[in-house]
Amino acid sequence: FILYGIEVLMIYVLLPLINLYVLFYLTNCMMKEEVFSKTAELVRDIFSWGAKLVLTIVVGLNVVQGMIAPAVDYASRTTLTKSLSLIPGIGGAAAAIGDIFIGSGMVIKNSVGVAAMFLLIFLSLIPFCKVLIITLLYKCMAAFLEPIADKRIAETMNGAHGGEMLMRVITTTVFMVFITVAMMCATTSFVV
Repeated sequence: FILYGIEVLMIYVLLPLINLYVLFYLTNCMMKEEVFSKTAELVRDIFSWGAKLVLTIVVGLNVVQGMIAPAVDYASRTTLTKSLSLIPGIGGAAAAIGDIFIGSGMVIKNSVGVAAMFLLIFLSLIPFCKVLIITLLYKCMAAFLEPIADKRIAETMNGAHGGEMLMRVITTTVFMVFITVAMMCATTSFVV
């Protein structure tokens, strides 16, 4: 549910704020006087506060889950091994086999978690690099056009703040998913 919430907030709240900011910024650059500079600044501030709030909520939920999940897992594992040890004749062996299954299950789960993190890094590098290259190209274009073009055109090309905001969305989302996967693996990895 946390990951779905991240997706909904990023797609339906923060990405439209980036579009709105770029729209106000470009409209402001096309006018002779700055009409929308404060509005664009307000939208950028709302985006920044929203990204920080989403990150705080996700980390907070994962910390609370990290404090509760180990106790629940310990209680269920203890109940399982104690129940298996009560079987007459094979109780000790069944409890030992149960511990082996639980331990190997945790190793497999943690391996899948690490693989998911590497896959997430790989999948997020491609869009991040694309946005980074496009943002750098816009900045270079603005530096090239500044001495030879109208001030408004150069300032419009310098409006790559939207790209910087998009890179922040990518890094924040990847970080939040990392935190969630790491907390899920860490909170269920205690063998007692």
